[in-house]
Amino acid sequence: EQADTKQFVLQHKLAASFKPLPTADIFVKKHKAGFMSDTHFGSLDQLFSCTKTFFEVCDEEEVEKIFHSGDWTAGEFDHPANRHKVFIASTEGQMKFLVDFWPKSQKKIIVEGIGGDHDAQHGSRRGLDVLRSLFAPHRADVKYLGSLSGQTTLGELNVELLHPTGGAGYGLSYKSQGISESESRTSLIQDKVLHILALGHWHIFNTHVHNDMVVISVPCLQAQTLDYMKPKGLDPWIGGLICEFITDNEGYVTEFSTQCIDMARLAKTPDFPEMSLQEFFEKYVLMK
Repeated sequence: EQADTKQFVLQHKLAASFKPLPTADIFVKKHKAGFMSDTHFGSLDQLFSCTKTFFEVCDEEEVEKIFHSGDWTAGEFDHPANRHKVFIASTEGQMKFLVDFWPKSQKKIIVEGIGGDHDAQHGSRRGLDVLRSLFAPHRADVKYLGSLSGQTTLGELNVELLHPTGGAGYGLSYKSQGISESESRTSLIQDKVLHILALGHWHIFNTHVHNDMVVISVPCLQAQTLDYMKPKGLDPWIGGLICEFITDNEGYVTEFSTQCIDMARLAKTPDFPEMSLQEFFEKYVLMK
């Protein structure tokens, strides 16, 4: 209360009654999804066993969907992050390997995903999207959303998957804050609310909320690369995420939780499917 023109006094008063919190309107619907990224199949640093394990976790958690934020494959052999460790040199061979060995959910959960910069190396110079043409048509359990970015839904929630460029920065949320600010402005222009933004590429784990948008930096399923990441002092977060979102009557996220399935201690390379060298050579090198 104002005592005079310059003085204010804080008055303590006991409230007589409170209105009950309208929980029936605030915590209405629940959705659960798995998030993964940067599996880099075809690289000596791939973590085939960990990827399979994450699918088993998603089955146990009974998620509605699994989202992949890009870089399914290793990409070109002659890339600074790939030199000396891409074990399938041809694009067609990598795609066939991905078709044959990408894990399948026992509960038939669909994977919705985008391509990353390594995936784009296969045919981007000629306008060819190899995930769209050589992978997704052969896997009914995969829904391909596009190269580098794509939009989809989780129930009534709008979800965008994005594979950005550059590094994450020293502050794990620094780059994602700038991207989420840009996406927020774009959503206003398009008059479409974006509820969840899942970012790949950086091989880190981080979450924050910006303008009612849940922003997730998704960890990877690739081991630390000794010729690229280690010299730069980059230590990847290895694993996947199980995220639960609770929404109100208007479809906004009022509560969310993220369970990081940390697989760093399980990551052992080389990690290949069980098959003979002759069979591997004939199927993915000679393409018989």
